[in-house]
Order: sequence, then structure tokens, then C-alpha cells
Amino acid sequence: MSNQPIIDNARKGTFEWLLLHILFYGLLLLVVGPITLSVSLFLNSRKLPRKTHIGLTALSVIWLGLTPWLLSSINQLWLYSILLSPLVVFLLKGFSILSHFIKPKSLQEFLTAEDRKAKAKERRLSEKASHLPEPPSEPGTLRLGARIKGDSFTGHVGFENRQGWLLMSESVLDQHLFLLGTTGAGKSETIKRLVYEILCATDRNVYFVDGKGDEGLANDIRGLAYENGRGQAPIFKLGFDRYGAVYHGFQGAKSDIYNRLCALVGIHEAEGDAKYYADVNRDLLQLICYAPGKSPRNFEEVRARLNKEWLLQVYGNNDVEAQTIEGIKQVDIEGLARRIRPLAREFSPCIGDDGFALEDTRCAIFSMRVQSVGDTSKRFLDFLVEDLKDFIGKRQKHPSVLIIDEFGQFSNKNITALLSLARSSQLGIILATQDVASLRDETTKKLVLANTRTKLLMATDFPEDVAILAGTFYQIESSLQHQDGGVTGLGSARIQHAFKVDMNEVAQLQPGEAFLIRQRHAAKIKIKAVGKVQHIQKQQEEKRSKFKINVPEFRQHPPKI
Repeated sequence: MSNQPIIDNARKGTFEWLLLHILFYGLLLLVVGPITLSVSLFLNSRKLPRKTHIGLTALSVIWLGLTPWLLSSINQLWLYSILLSPLVVFLLKGFSILSHFIKPKSLQEFLTAEDRKAKAKERRLSEKASHLPEPPSEPGTLRLGARIKGDSFTGHVGFENRQGWLLMSESVLDQHLFLLGTTGAGKSETIKRLVYEILCATDRNVYFVDGKGDEGLANDIRGLAYENGRGQAPIFKLGFDRYGAVYHGFQGAKSDIYNRLCALVGIHEAEGDAKYYADVNRDLLQLICYAPGKSPRNFEEVRARLNKEWLLQVYGNNDVEAQTIEGIKQVDIEGLARRIRPLAREFSPCIGDDGFALEDTRCAIFSMRVQSVGDTSKRFLDFLVEDLKDFIGKRQKHPSVLIIDEFGQFSNKNITALLSLARSSQLGIILATQDVASLRDETTKKLVLANTRTKLLMATDFPEDVAILAGTFYQIESSLQHQDGGVTGLGSARIQHAFKVDMNEVAQLQPGEAFLIRQRHAAKIKIKAVGKVQHIQKQQEEKRSKFKINVPEFRQHPPKI
């Protein structure tokens, strides 16, 4: 915004203010005389009690009313007028109040007033946007929210302005979205709005991963899915008192199961000397997963296969692998077993081949209380991402959307690889987080922001990394010379780049407000809340109790773990 009006207003206001004071005091001097004016100024400077001041003013008014009778008997006019001093004090105080309102503001006062006006205008625009009626739903078009201010999006960007709303094309989903907002900013309601629009306007499957374990949000999404023909969405739970739906995490080819188990035990995280043991574990997991016959379909089978005698039996016809197995130390098998056993105990009741697979449901919800289960949840998240990577483009039957809330809990490499794979497979990904610092390192931050073409920036104290992506615009910036708090009238102006999205404004956004950023376009919008959702029957506990082990050889040779 240009500051040139500040200079003009300051010059004009200063002149008018000085002229008004000269006229007022000059006229007062002519009417009452110098002695009365001096006495009035003295009384005005004294802090008299209010009752005293009112009493003196009343007497002065009475004295003024007696003027026709007194003028003929008083020879000295100054003696008459001096008794009118309390009334003149009243006029001085009234003029002082008037002067306060018309006094030219200092530069800081002017900027403060302008900022107050701008905020009032923002509130009016936001209030107006919140009452705009929703346009009718159309296939392939998502009604994101009402536009408050900002750029007018053009069609090639994937957004259009209609009836005061910003409408998003379904194709934008495949280029991924990034949602940033702190606690209380309205992030969960925005996620719910996105899910609602996807279910209403597209034929996509929806998979929601919630790192907070918000049961209310999970039940809302389940209700929305049921209302929009996606059936009863299973809710997988982790970190709760009771289990939810059983998840079939062992779907896929042998190589896919192997990658999942590697992620689960953290092989890719090994550094330094630990890489040696990671290579040993990688070797063992390959032998387990690539063994003749079917790959393991639950954790019980994985544990059963961690047995040297069993490995020698199944690889009996393969001299090369049999020789490799002979060279494996029992201590190495025990080492991998110690890593798998605690995880298997945690996951065996809720992960197995008798649960739901991603390709078998139109909507699935993974609700995890990450803060309460710590490392266990992180291991599962890495396991789940590997399943999603296999699901994309291979087992996937419908165009889909994956929404990950608090995605900073995932492995950095996993999430960036997932974004790259999904881009060409009609799997849109929406990543939501409270802080970009959860991405841990600068490289991952850049990769995530580069692979999510659309950003929704809600209230946050750290908006810089996302806000700058909106780009800049030209504005005239004025420098002003001021002295003793007033503007001298001298200054300079220059054309300068300014950010489209103001960082301070982002931090002050109201719940439900956001800046939509895409391809250097930016607009402030009001996300329309979905409202109360009709819940269906709650997810029942589906804890696995009977574990099926499809390893015939195991019955003759029980494992030594």
C-alpha cells in the first residue's frame, strides 16, 4: 500500500489545525479582552473539582443573564467581563475536545488509525463471506470456501470465482495439497470440508490417517462416507483402550511384504556401525519373505519363519541359499527376533490377513494417538506408508485421495517417495500439519512444498516458509521525514516488491480463515464448516484372537525364539 496519502493528509491537516486555533483565540481575545482571557487560561490550567467548576460556570451564566441591567451601572467593562471567566473556561474545554479530534496525527498515530480501519474492513469482509450461500454442487468441482479478498484465479490454475466462492477442479487433487494451521485455527474443520466435497463431487475413495487420534473427527468422516455411498468405513485404532477394525497389512507380493517389514524394524534408519546389523537383518527378512510358497500374511508367520531349521528345510533345493543360511549365526537370528517380537505383540491383535485391505473398501480411517504410543505408532506409520506405496497404481481400483493429518510423524524419505509415486496414479494427497518444523530437515521441507502445488495457510505463528510462495506485487513505498512526531512534508518514494500474504495477518487469522496459494496466486478465503454430521453405529472392536499360521513345516519344528 502506498504511503503518499499520509504526506498529503499530514500537510493539509497541520495547516487547518493551526488556522483554526489562531481564529478561535483571536476571536476570543477581541470579545472578552486580554485580562479575562488570561484569567480564563489560568483557571483552565488548574485542576478544579468538578462541582466547583460547575458552580462557577452557573454563576457566570447568571451574571451573563443580568447583562442588560448591569452594563449601565458598571463603569469598567473589564470588571464585568472578568466575572465571565468561568464561562470562557467552559468554552476553552469544549474547544480542547474538538481540537483533539481534528488535530493532525503524528506518523505513528496515523499508521495506527489506518491499521485499525483496515482490520475493521477485514472483519466486515469476513462476516460477509461467512453468510454467502453455497453454490450448487457440481460433479468434478469442489466448493472450498467464500472469497474474502485477493487475486482472481484464472481457469488454467484449477480454481474459479463463482457467486463469491472459490471453486476447485478435481484435477487439482492429483497435484497434492498442503494444509498448515496451528491448534484452534480450524484445520480439522477444513479437513472435514475437503472430505465432504470429495465424497459429494467425485467418485474417489478416501483414506484418512489421523496422528492425533481424534475420535470425533473419525466418526464424522465415517458418517460422511456412509451418507455419500461409500459404505461403513472401517476405523483402525492404535493407542486406544479398545481396538478398532483389523487391518490387512500383508496384502501384496513378496517384495512388498519385505519392504514393509524393513520399514517396520527401521533398517533404513541405521547409521554408522549399525549398518552392518541392518544388512544382516535385511538378508534374513529377504529369506523369510522370498521363501518358496506364499509370503507371510501375519506377524505370527513372520515369527515362525525366524528359525534356522525352517529356513534350511524350505531352501533345501537351493544349494546357494542353503549355504547362505548355514553361515548365518544364531545370535543374528535372535537379534532380529528381539526387534520383531515387541512389535508383533503390539500388532498381532489388530493386523492380519483376516482384516480389511485398502483395495477392498471405499473409505478407511486410521486413527492413532501418536503421543501416547510413541515409537510403536511411528513404526506402524512407516509400515502403512510402504503398503500405500504398493497400493498406488497396482492394487488401486478407483481414483482416490489420501489425507494425512500430522504427517510429520512419518519417515521423511517415505513421505516424499509417496508424493512422487502418487502424482501419476490419480491418488491425490493432502498433507496437514501444525508446523513445518515437523519436517525436520530443510531438504525434506523443500521437497514436500515443491510436490504440493496448492497450499492452504491457516493461522500460525510461523508462516514464512509457505507465505512467501504466494509471490510478490509492486507497491509504492514512501519514506517520510518527521520531526517531534510530526511530518515535515519532505520524503521520497520508490516502487518496491511486497509479499502478497502479510505474515502478521496470517498469525491473526480467525478460525476457519485461510490463505489459498497456488502458482503465485493468493486469496484469503473463509472455509465453510460442514456442520453437524449424522453418525452411524460406532466402530466395533475386532480384536484377533485365533491366529492362523500357514507354515506347515513349523508344526514339526517349532521355532526356538
